[in-house]
Amino acid sequence: MSDVCAGSLFGVPVSPAVLTNPLPQLRPYTESLVCSRFVLLDECPGNAESWFLARCFDALLHTGVRGVVTFADPVPRRTAAGALVMPGHVGTIYAATNAVYTGRATARTVKLLPDGTVFNERPRKSAAKSRAARTRAPSSSRWALRGRGPAATRRHGCARPWPQSAPAPSATAARTASSTGWAAPAASGKKSNSAFPHAGPTPNGATPSPHPREPGPQLNPHRGPTRPAPIPRRPLLRLTGADMPSRTPRRSSGRPDLASYDLLAPQLSGGKDSAVTMAVFMDAARTTGVEERVFSYHSSLGVLEWPAVDFDGTRYPGVSELAALQSAAFGVPPERHIEVTRTLPGPDGTRMPHSLLTEIAAYGRFPRMGSPYCRTAAKEGVVSSAWTPIVRRLGRELGHPVRILKVMGLRSDEGTDRKKRPVFRTVQANSARIVDEWLPVKDWPTEDVKKWHADAPVPYSWTYDSAPGAGDWAGTSRCSCSLCVFASRRDLLLAIGRRPRLARLYAEVEQVRGDTFRPDWRITDLIRHATTCGAPDPGVICPDDGPEFIALEVQIRAALKQKPRKEPRLARRNGRTPCDGCTAHH
Repeated sequence: MSDVCAGSLFGVPVSPAVLTNPLPQLRPYTESLVCSRFVLLDECPGNAESWFLARCFDALLHTGVRGVVTFADPVPRRTAAGALVMPGHVGTIYAATNAVYTGRATARTVKLLPDGTVFNERPRKSAAKSRAARTRAPSSSRWALRGRGPAATRRHGCARPWPQSAPAPSATAARTASSTGWAAPAASGKKSNSAFPHAGPTPNGATPSPHPREPGPQLNPHRGPTRPAPIPRRPLLRLTGADMPSRTPRRSSGRPDLASYDLLAPQLSGGKDSAVTMAVFMDAARTTGVEERVFSYHSSLGVLEWPAVDFDGTRYPGVSELAALQSAAFGVPPERHIEVTRTLPGPDGTRMPHSLLTEIAAYGRFPRMGSPYCRTAAKEGVVSSAWTPIVRRLGRELGHPVRILKVMGLRSDEGTDRKKRPVFRTVQANSARIVDEWLPVKDWPTEDVKKWHADAPVPYSWTYDSAPGAGDWAGTSRCSCSLCVFASRRDLLLAIGRRPRLARLYAEVEQVRGDTFRPDWRITDLIRHATTCGAPDPGVICPDDGPEFIALEVQIRAALKQKPRKEPRLARRNGRTPCDGCTAHH
C-alpha cells in the first residue's frame, strides 16, 4: 500500500445557497463547507471510508466548522459500448456517519463522452468549434436522466450516450435518477426538510450496498425502490440541544442575535419610521453590549429630498439633517453617522452629486413598480458601496466573510409589498460579506408611530404637517423623495404645490423623453389639476433657487440632449385623469 491512500477536499461552493439552504443557522464558508472530493484507493480495507470521514469531521470541528453539505450521484455511468464505468453512489458512507439525507438536488444534464467520462460544460462552447468536439456521440444516442429537489450542486443529473443496440430505460426510471444531497453530522447539520439527529434512510429509495464500493442503486423502473428501515447508529459527536441548529427557516420572525454581527448598519431616511426604528434598535444593541459596532447610514437624494425651510421665524431641518439628529439622539457618535450619495465626475475632475432625476433623464424611463431601479441606484447600491472599505478592513482582521445587519424602518401599513416582506431575511451572501435585513418596527401601526413622536427626543419632518410646526399630521403621509413615483395622489399634489419649480423640472424630463411619470398619470396632468381643479393647501412653498438646484437643472438638460440608454416604454394609458373635472390630455 502506498503512503497516501485517501484524500478529501472540503471547500466553498459556487453559490452560498448550497450551504445556507440546508444549514440556515450557520455562517457559510466558515461554519459550513461543502465536501467537494472524497477519494480512497481500492486497496483500503472495509469501513475505511466511514472511519476516514469521521476523522475529517473531528478535524473540521476543531477549526470551527459545524456543518458539511455533500452530494452522492446514484446514476450509473457506462461507455458507449455499455461497459459499467461508475456504478453510482447512494451515500452509504454518509448515512453510516450519521448524516441526514435531504432529498434530490436540482436537475441538470451532464454529458458523457463515449468512454464514459464527463464532458465538462464550462469549456463546451469553445470546444464546440474545435475538431475534438465533432467526435462526440450524436444527440439521438443520449438519454436525459433528470430529477427535482431543493438542493444545488455541480452534478445534478446525467445524460449518457445509450448504445443503439441496448434497450433504453423507461422514462419513469430516468426521472427517478438524480444527484442526492446529504447534510453531514460534523456540525449537527440539517436540511430544511429533515430533522436532526436522525439515522437517515438511504437516498431516494436506493438499496444500500453491503460494502461501500460494491454496485449501488437498484432502481425500480416504475416508482423507484422503497426506503429501508432506518438503522440505529452511534452518533459521531455528542451534542447538546444548544449545539443543534433549530428548525427555524432563514426568514425568521424573531430578533436576530446582534452579537453575531461584525457591523450593525441602520439605514436612516430621516422620516418618522426611522426615528422609531433607531430607538428600538439601539435599545437592543445596548442590551446586547454591541453599540460600538453601530454605524448609521443615510443615502442622500440631494435636491430631491425635502429641504430645510424657514417658516414664521423658525427654521425646520431638512431630511438629511434629521437623519443625523436621529443617529445622535440615540447614542451614535457623529463620526459613525455616514451620509452617502451617488456622484459622477465634474467638469474640473472632482466628484459632484449625481441626482436621481439626472439618472432618470439619462436612462430614458421613470421607475415602475416592477422595475424600481431608483431604490438600487440611489439608495441600496450607494450604501452597499459605502460598506466596502469597512468590509475589506474587517475581512483582513477577521479572516472570514463580514457579517452585516442592515436595519430598516419599513412597516406593513405602508403598502402590500412591505407587508409581504419578512421581518428578517438574508439579502446577500458571498465570500466577502453576508448581509441580513431586519425590520424591527414592521408591525407597528401608524397611529402608534405618531404617538411615540409626541415625546420623542428628536423632531419629525415638517412635511408631515399641513404647515411647518402645525403638529397635525395633515401633510404628506411619507417622507421620501419629494416627488416619488410611488406616492399617493394627495402626496403628489401637495409636493407639486410645495415645490412647483421641481415639479416643472420633472415635467420637462417627461416631455422630452416621452415616458409618463406614472403608468396612470402624467405629471403634466397633475400640475394642471393642481392649478385648475384645486389641490390641498401646501402651507409653505419652497423657492428652490439655490446653487444646488441650478446645478441640477444644468445636469438634467445636458442629459436630455444625449440619446437615452433605454427607449421609452410608453405606458398603456386608460384615459384616467386626476379627477372627474379634468379633461383627458393625450
